[in-house]
Amino acid sequence: MKNNLKAIRKASGMSQNDLARETGMTQVNISKYENGAYDLNNAKASTVLDIAHALDCTVEDLLGRSGIRREAEALRK
Repeated sequence: MKNNLKAIRKASGMSQNDLARETGMTQVNISKYENGAYDLNNAKASTVLDIAHALDCTVEDLLGRSGIRREAEALRK
């Protein structure tokens, strides 16, 4: 499943090195999550939360699930 990590990181003005420093990860791991070599959907919850916090976004936005949530909320109305 595709994630929004690269787009959100770029929109925030952060480099991969900046994000790596903020999260305690390596730049190589950030790159692998962005390019799909590692699946962010199968990462530890703490990793996903650290990235979301560093980028000031929600986990749903990061994982590309915010549209699904909006659709569910619309159906409930």
